Amino acid sequence: MSEPTDHELLADYARTGSEPAFAQLVARHINLVHSAAARHAGGEEPAGEITQAVFLILARKAGSLAKARPGRHAALAGWLYQTARLTAANALKAETRRQFRDHQAYMQSQENQADAAVWREIAPLLDDAMGKLGETDRNVLVLRFFEGRTNAETAAALGLAEGAVQKRVQRALEKLRASFAQQGVTHTAQAIAGSVNRYAVLAAPAGLMTLICANAAKGAVVTTAITALANGTLKTITMTAIQKTLITATLIASVGAGIYEAKEIAQTRAEVRTLQQQQTPLAEQIQQLQAERDKATKQIAWLKEEQAKNEKTNLELLKLRGEIGMLHQQTNEVGNLRQANQKLLTQIAEQTNSTNLVSAEDQFILRQTHAVDAITILLNAFKSYAPKHEGQYPERLEQLTASGDLGTNKFAGNLGFEDFELNPAGAVDPEGGKVILGIRVPIKRPRGDSVLVWGCINSAGLPHTETVSVSP
Repeated sequence: MSEPTDHELLADYARTGSEPAFAQLVARHINLVHSAAARHAGGEEPAGEITQAVFLILARKAGSLAKARPGRHAALAGWLYQTARLTAANALKAETRRQFRDHQAYMQSQENQADAAVWREIAPLLDDAMGKLGETDRNVLVLRFFEGRTNAETAAALGLAEGAVQKRVQRALEKLRASFAQQGVTHTAQAIAGSVNRYAVLAAPAGLMTLICANAAKGAVVTTAITALANGTLKTITMTAIQKTLITATLIASVGAGIYEAKEIAQTRAEVRTLQQQQTPLAEQIQQLQAERDKATKQIAWLKEEQAKNEKTNLELLKLRGEIGMLHQQTNEVGNLRQANQKLLTQIAEQTNSTNLVSAEDQFILRQTHAVDAITILLNAFKSYAPKHEGQYPERLEQLTASGDLGTNKFAGNLGFEDFELNPAGAVDPEGGKVILGIRVPIKRPRGDSVLVWGCINSAGLPHTETVSVSP
């Protein structure tokens, strides 16, 4: 079973005078009130009197506070803190500085050195700076750092979104930092938050809670000083409320609004508050949508760029395909001519039944044709082999037959693998490609010089042969 909220306990006390309900409220918030009082009073005795006065005021105003809508006073801690600050201001006397120095000496014996230095500088200025904050910002800091609640717990207590609480915390801390800086105390917002969270609320003296419950809740007689202090603070609170009422009435009168207009203004203000509460998540949604829009814009630009590249690539592909088609056609024609030439030479050899009757020039052409045909077959096998082996050509011709890219190791003209060498030294492709193999022994012409046949693959990846004359 969950514990009752501050509002439920306050309503119970206002309705039935329940001492346990009031005692539970005191137990929850006595450290907060006493610590605020101690910072102003500078000593335990006046701080105790201020704390008693604050809870005496709470007991007297329990009825009006309980009747307020829950959201208005959901942060009872904030109301108690503000009341403690006003009460302490009424009780501040000439001895405050001396008592506060005693409090500082007490703090120095317990605090971490780094945070202690920050706290010693900001403590005399903290409560005045807190008083200058708006009610919501002040309540957020009280719950978040004075009482040590999480962002989620603070948001639930104030009826705000957790994201809105986080932004208010940052904004309020920045206002405190700016206020301290104007008075010559410069620290980061993070250092201020850590110092306040660690030292702003200390344990109240033992027995003070019992004394408060006995005096405030039961209506017992208290000292004249405490009564005067409580009455003075009530007067201050009442005057503040009256001033707010007069300002509101003046604003309404200045525009000549009647009762109907006042209701309309109240409704409009409520709608404005609702819109303000909704503004934070809407702003986050807008930022998210803007980020998504920017991302989509970048993706569209990238896609357009890719599309342009693809169109250019497609055009180059079509051009290359046309060139390849023409090369294939030319290769087929050359092959047909070579086949016809080889067939003719073979027929001549058969008719004469002796190669000695074939002229030396025809024998040279036949050997050259056989070499070109064999190298062309090998180049096509190379081209088939490379994609299967990460673009690498074989280091030995036997790898072509082993991989299944070449079906034989013998070629026309009684040529075999042993008649060819890979990557012949000094070979240069006139077309700027790479010479990957060539015939091992030059073919001798009848007139005395010789030729070498090289197999090349040009920069477009197309195989071709080159016949190069060499000196005898």
